[in-house]
Amino acid sequence: MSILAFAREELERFLGQERPQAIGLAVDRSLPPFGFKVCPAPDGIALVGHDETCVLHAVYTLLEQLGFRFEITGPLPAQRLDWERVTALTVQPCILRRGIRQHINFPMDISSYGLGEAREYIRNLARLRFNHISFHSYPNQWISGPQAGSRTEAGRFFYGQRHDLPDIPVIRDHVRNARTFCIPEIEEVFDEADECSQLAQAWLRALMAECRRCGLQVQFSFEPRSQSLDVAQTLVIARNVLACYPDIEVLELITQEAGLWGENAEVSGLRDDLAAMFGAGLQAPAVQEALRQGSPFHLGKVFREMGHNILAVRALARESSVSLAVGVYCAIPSFHAAVLSLAENCVPADVAFSFLPAHGAERVAKCLMTHPVPSSLRQRCMIYSWLEFDGIMYLQQNAIEGIEAVVGQVASFPDQVPAMAFNHWRTAENRMTARYAAEAALNGPIDPHGYALAYAQHLGLAAPERYAAAMDMITQADRQATNELPNIGFCFVGCWGRRGLGYFAHWSVERITAVAQLYQGARDELRHCLADTNAPMASDHLRLLDNRLGCTVVYLSAIAEGCRLQEFGDRDPGDLDDDQRRHAAEICDRALDLCHRYLHQHAEMIVDRGCEGTLISCYHTPIAVLKRLRRDYGGRDDAASAPNSGHDAPPSPISFSEGSL
Repeated sequence: MSILAFAREELERFLGQERPQAIGLAVDRSLPPFGFKVCPAPDGIALVGHDETCVLHAVYTLLEQLGFRFEITGPLPAQRLDWERVTALTVQPCILRRGIRQHINFPMDISSYGLGEAREYIRNLARLRFNHISFHSYPNQWISGPQAGSRTEAGRFFYGQRHDLPDIPVIRDHVRNARTFCIPEIEEVFDEADECSQLAQAWLRALMAECRRCGLQVQFSFEPRSQSLDVAQTLVIARNVLACYPDIEVLELITQEAGLWGENAEVSGLRDDLAAMFGAGLQAPAVQEALRQGSPFHLGKVFREMGHNILAVRALARESSVSLAVGVYCAIPSFHAAVLSLAENCVPADVAFSFLPAHGAERVAKCLMTHPVPSSLRQRCMIYSWLEFDGIMYLQQNAIEGIEAVVGQVASFPDQVPAMAFNHWRTAENRMTARYAAEAALNGPIDPHGYALAYAQHLGLAAPERYAAAMDMITQADRQATNELPNIGFCFVGCWGRRGLGYFAHWSVERITAVAQLYQGARDELRHCLADTNAPMASDHLRLLDNRLGCTVVYLSAIAEGCRLQEFGDRDPGDLDDDQRRHAAEICDRALDLCHRYLHQHAEMIVDRGCEGTLISCYHTPIAVLKRLRRDYGGRDDAASAPNSGHDAPPSPISFSEGSL
């Protein structure tokens, strides 16, 4: 089905036959690329775009003028079709390619959705007038064949960490799987490696086909995880990916996530290898400065992987017609000038460049301000930002101020950066943020406080000023949690520490309490809105926010309680006497009680599949870690006290010394 056919299908879905005027759809190549317009006239309405996707965006623009509203959670109906509101409008987007980047790696993102729900998610992205999606696969998750992981099959979801359902009602009654959390259609063959692999890839193929039908450009990225001059293995992976997923339009080879994780080993032969990879590009002043100042280990990892990927795309370009991209995920600001210089000078001119410079939208904006993308690179650059940060996944977030800063920074460049995609996992909890990102990328940055006011007024919330004030408080809490409580809500158990106190050794109880008070203050403000709000759509939105803010406060209380184990310092658990063991067990019991309270409160509002994923993830992450601590420090054991950390793992994006974990 063509995109125009889907556009007509959408008009039929939302308007039926209630059309006092004829509506025509037309492609007009004389419009600037990515531009579209709504053209009312006495004899009908023309919806015109530079290409078929742009025509589809004109359709959604008309529908919003008529009174419909599109959210990432689904369409909101028009109270009445107001044809008098239809006005002429021409749109030339602020950012040309605008979309979502799905890591499809955690239980709360769409990688646990049934195919029907996942397809509807894609349609909702199109309705927000996004026109791009990036899918990222870690080893063995969505790629089969020889690769950097420990297996050759796909289907090892969530880095291979199993999320079996415990026999407790709060999860059994609210998660749709019977035994193991995964895509429902795949659960029956979850432990059959070949069948699971085939079904996982079929699921993603079908989803990519839906993306193409809805006008979303499909980009797929993977990590070769190689620092070698030999690219043969990477070419095999790329060929397998392209053969498996024929709807890929852009294939991206990206470096592993890089940050200062504590490693600082010497790397022999670094300059010789980099010279072979980058040639004269290695002599650029920014690169030479990085070589003088940076840790050899980190330089080796970032630049050798980047160089390997550049060599690989040069080889791929000779055998494939698909568009190619080189990506860098580097959260080390002192390397950014060098990364951008190497990309400018060494990435082939017909190859795109994707850049993820930091954790969280606000940090991305600061990085772009400090090291702007060079003008010669902008026209082929994709900036990756965030709708939410996975390091505080169990907390309610509000990244709108950061997104305003990112879009504003990009919009300030003399010429356009053509592409931006936002990392995203949870859907319902990021409803307003997703719509803000879509509108800002389309029309330019919008004042966050004013946007919250308008959002509240449109939904019919009582006391919109208090709603906007609550959003401001969530922004502050989000910022403090990200910056001062690193990874306090990260949802991969292996990163929390396999021995000792791990993360619990580092967070300040005082800072956790202060952040929790900010969240509670936001909840108090929202409750004034909720008490006087009668419109059902507004009440639903407020009730979910109220619930998630309450969950956040309980979660932070649980973590603060667990951090009281810090009184044992760095003592070996075997050195504790009976009284100390008893006291440690009591601390863990209190923390676990609060975690289970979080589960029960969260389960009161399961509004999409991602909410189920958050529920099971919490059980298998902070709860599993606290049970491990209760076993090690308190001498109590149970069947679930050994966290399953899978065959692969994300890096721990924090500055804690790895030696303590």
